[in-house]
Amino acid sequence: MPVPVRTLVVVSFYDARPRQDLDALLADLASVAAGAPFEVLVVVNQTRAEPTAITAAVPGLRVLHRPNAGYNIGAWDHGYRSAPDYDVYVFLQDECQLRRPGWLRAFLLRLQRPGVGLVGERKNPAWCAPWADIERRFAGHTLDGHQIDGAPAERLPTYRAFWQRHGVDPGARGDHLQTLMLAVRGEVLARCGGFLVGADYGEAIASEIATSKRVEMLGLSVEEVGPRPFTWITHPQWREKAERQPLRAPQLGLSAWLERMRGTGELASKPWLVLGKGPTFAALTAEHRAQHFTFGLNHVVREGPVTIAHAIDIDVVVACRDVLLDNCRWLLLPRAPHVDGKPSARALEEWFAEVPELYELEVRGRLVWYDCSTATRRFDGSPRIDVQFFSSEAAFQILAAMGLRTIRTLGIDGGRHYAGTFADLNSTTRLQNGQPSFDRQFSALTTIVQQYGIDWRPLVDPLTLALVHGPGEELFADVLEHTLRAATPFPLATVRVANAADAPQGALAVPVHAVAIGDVAKAVREGQPRSAWLHEFATGATCPWSDPNASDTPTTIWLDAFVAMVSSGMLAPAHVRRAVRSGTVAAALLALPPLPPDGASDPVAAAEQRARSLRRELANLRLSRAWQVGRWLTAPARWLASGGGT
Repeated sequence: MPVPVRTLVVVSFYDARPRQDLDALLADLASVAAGAPFEVLVVVNQTRAEPTAITAAVPGLRVLHRPNAGYNIGAWDHGYRSAPDYDVYVFLQDECQLRRPGWLRAFLLRLQRPGVGLVGERKNPAWCAPWADIERRFAGHTLDGHQIDGAPAERLPTYRAFWQRHGVDPGARGDHLQTLMLAVRGEVLARCGGFLVGADYGEAIASEIATSKRVEMLGLSVEEVGPRPFTWITHPQWREKAERQPLRAPQLGLSAWLERMRGTGELASKPWLVLGKGPTFAALTAEHRAQHFTFGLNHVVREGPVTIAHAIDIDVVVACRDVLLDNCRWLLLPRAPHVDGKPSARALEEWFAEVPELYELEVRGRLVWYDCSTATRRFDGSPRIDVQFFSSEAAFQILAAMGLRTIRTLGIDGGRHYAGTFADLNSTTRLQNGQPSFDRQFSALTTIVQQYGIDWRPLVDPLTLALVHGPGEELFADVLEHTLRAATPFPLATVRVANAADAPQGALAVPVHAVAIGDVAKAVREGQPRSAWLHEFATGATCPWSDPNASDTPTTIWLDAFVAMVSSGMLAPAHVRRAVRSGTVAAALLALPPLPPDGASDPVAAAEQRARSLRRELANLRLSRAWQVGRWLTAPARWLASGGGT
């Protein structure tokens, strides 16, 4: 969004006309959300003896009266000269109508773009041609009110005579904005010396064309504000035509963009860092940003600049609209973005009128669309990007298509948690797609990495747990892994091994059987004694992915409690209570059901039934308060082992 500016809306009104159009416009200005603050000045071209009384509940309404001369441009010029100290002016005829919320925001965004001088709703298509063509078309054409030195004259000679008197260079073409509604920065209007005011109908038309030409003489562009004429503000003269012109497709598809990127190599000089909203996002530093090109997923763009911002849902664009122009170099979206977490048939260009920031990125050549596999139809101009669960899959495929083979990540963590800075989204966007956890993305990412030979690793390595289990204990391992991922607010990797000695270097070996029956002391004896991980957490050190800003998770991790119990050689309720009181317990080591007793009629079936039941319970488990954790953990180990439940 532009820096706050003082904006004045100047409305011209001819008092010989009925009042209903003016009243309707003032009602619109009072009720239709503009997207930015403004004041209103009505300038009356007066013919009656008594001034027109005008009241309306619009911000800062003022009314001026002047002799009727110069048509609406004369009134606009009088309004500008009466209040010359505003940053932006929006000029409207009284017949104008506001079409949709955000109308002023759209004009301000366009005027914010460097090199733009004058913005309106429509260029007159009959004049969008070289002057030689226009001369042939209007040769011999006359209208009332067109004269030179008091004698009737053809149209173009009349206009040229006016321009010559006022030093206007018409340029090579006749393109110009219709003066039904215009927006301009105050400093540009000052450099132009205000408007040229014509004395008759012919000079009024010449003045309309001259308004655009004088801005172009300053080296600035004259542009339509919307994806088609009268997107934001309409006029009775064109009301029926506003929707007739088809929307143009976004100009930059992924295929063309990839060709450009591969050709220039402009995004290949540094490694790439993909940023998600997971807990390790908290580890992001300014140095990381400086050393990498960054690919921000979803709401990451709101937290600082990224090279590429990407989203699958249009809701993310709407939520982050205020920072998009400043915080991303490119915005990548599906041609048919999702709505409310679900695929939609609505094409990207159909959102331009509702999200002016999106259209501004399109105009500036910074919006890139791609053909997403979730769309109900295919779009030429992009390779098909397959997305099963999460937007990280699209990011990896797009980077691979750019020819990149080194990817690092932060915030692509699995589990069910966001970093603390995104805590406000926990109840709205987190796992909105119905997936049980963010782990589902890793199978797809692994396939992409293998397909393209990508060197991928997180900047912050996950904690690796080696789940040690033998034949018949797979279900226990499954439940333990599910449990840990559901309750652990940090990146966790698991491997399955038959013996603790087979655990990867640096991994913490956890014997599934011993944990399942509650024998934590035995788990330590069979596992790695006092590994580096155990030592680190036993001494109270914090881990690199601990997020002190997290509001929905404690400030440390469940492993503190595990280490405390392991260090004591037993599951000691008193010890755990002390750990809770000291604030070191963050979440729970969740117990598994015990192995069925020897001699059971069908021990495997019994174990499977217990595991399925516990999975359902664990899927609904939410532990986020230390006292809850302490209350649960302090239950006697024998009760846990006997299947007392969670």
